[in-house]
Amino acid sequence: MQKMLALNLAANLSKSLLFKRISDHTRVFVTSATRPLQSKKEDDAADKTKEAADAVKDGAKEVRQTCEFMRDTVETTAKTMGKATKEATEKVTETAETITEKTKGTASGAWGMAKNATEIIKDKVMSK
Repeated sequence: MQKMLALNLAANLSKSLLFKRISDHTRVFVTSATRPLQSKKEDDAADKTKEAADAVKDGAKEVRQTCEFMRDTVETTAKTMGKATKEATEKVTETAETITEKTKGTASGAWGMAKNATEIIKDKVMSK
């Protein structure tokens, strides 16, 4: 790009300069800057563009960190809830088993009492 600009400048200068002829040779001396000349506006624009790119990069980094934090929080909460659910299920199961055993005991106790009462009544009726 720089070489092309320098060649373009040289071509335009050669058209517009008056040449002094010494014998039959024409000589022209052209110099060009090694760096392209930039205005302060272009420098400011480049600086602002770099600042904007850095701001976008920092913003993306913060978003990624926030997402990682949220993911970790959700994961921890899910594990805690899973553990609490498991413990509650175990307690409900234990309670149900205890109630079942007590009910069996009560039912068999009532059955035993009814059986004994029947035997006593039977004995009394038979002995009369």
